[in-house]
Amino acid sequence: MEVILTLFLAFIPLAFSVLQPCTVDKGPLPKSVTIVNCDNNEDCDFVRGKSVIGDFEFVALTDITSLTPFVYMTLGKNRMTKADTDIPFDRILGCDWLLEGYSCPVTKGKTLKWRLNLPISSMETITQATIEIAMRSQDNTTQFCAQIWGNVYPLK
Repeated sequence: MEVILTLFLAFIPLAFSVLQPCTVDKGPLPKSVTIVNCDNNEDCDFVRGKSVIGDFEFVALTDITSLTPFVYMTLGKNRMTKADTDIPFDRILGCDWLLEGYSCPVTKGKTLKWRLNLPISSMETITQATIEIAMRSQDNTTQFCAQIWGNVYPLK
């Protein structure tokens, strides 16, 4: 379920200069995060019916044979309503979405890059949102966790 990148040609992906730690999962921050349609000093724009696409660079804390992403979304101005968000079935195997030629197994200490492609439901309300992304390995070690703040907008 790959989103055609030409939809995002008007947007330049920027790396976050300051990453926020997660509140749900207490894993370490990734080394860097680059999200399409995001400014490193402001909230991201999440468009209903489109996907959030981003790259997460992290260092393997342990030897890895499998990776599973977990996503938590908080909606509203006060960002108080938390809910687990389903990862699309074709994206649940995190090792399949490692970039730059990496695949599992991976040895501890390797720097990896993983691609997020998370659809934003067309049913989400127009509001502020926080998305927390955690990546866990086969032994339930949280390899990284980061927050992305944004606003959910309708498809134009």
